[in-house]
Amino acid sequence: LPISAADGLELNEVRLWDITTGRTAKTLDRCHGFDFSPDSRQLAVLSRSKCVLYDLKDWNKEKQLPPLGESIAITFSADGQSLVGIVADGGKYRLRLANVESAQVAAQSLPLDQPFYSAATSPDGSLIATGHDGGNVIVWEAQSLEVRTRLQTAVRGIARPFFAPDARSLAAGCQETGDVVIWNLEDRQETARHTFEKGSFRTHYNRPATATLRPELDPVRFCFSPNGDSFLSGCYGGILRATTGGQELARFGD
Repeated sequence: LPISAADGLELNEVRLWDITTGRTAKTLDRCHGFDFSPDSRQLAVLSRSKCVLYDLKDWNKEKQLPPLGESIAITFSADGQSLVGIVADGGKYRLRLANVESAQVAAQSLPLDQPFYSAATSPDGSLIATGHDGGNVIVWEAQSLEVRTRLQTAVRGIARPFFAPDARSLAAGCQETGDVVIWNLEDRQETARHTFEKGSFRTHYNRPATATLRPELDPVRFCFSPNGDSFLSGCYGGILRATTGGQELARFGD
């Protein structure tokens, strides 16, 4: 829940709910980012200056990862042995890979001029995709953080990447229109393009337009179903479409 008061005071929090009761299970004040480990046993949380791993069984603080302490966002690797953070570095922005066990830096990407907020890990653990303004997507080698390829949605706005469960396809959703483009990763060819008439989102911009960092511009609003046969776009409150053919399967209230 990213919140910023008019005077610049950060009031972010990470809140967890018990899905069986709907009640709040835990609130972590002044924290702005998080990710669950693949086995759901740990939670990595970002505060203003720290990256902390919690044991979800008893909420004991397990360890800190100093190399990711000032990350904009984080995500676990597919095997849960590493964390990838998007970090500001010398006025630029890069990916940084840190080993969970040793808390040491394993790799860093080349620096980029503009901030970005989303990093998706492929289910097979081989790739990481990041989304950028202007409809750009960069695909990185997960271990070395070297660029594998660059993809372009040709749709305005920030692109939000998300992998298919079989790791053979990568999709990106446009944060302005809800449109989704899908590529085959083997040959980098576009296999589908799904558009939504007047599918723009309602986004609350808590920070001024002059702010350099505005993570609320890139929330999680797209995903594949567990079997990959359909995908969800958050426009209109949520639309579920078939991955092949684009047939609308369900629509949720706005």
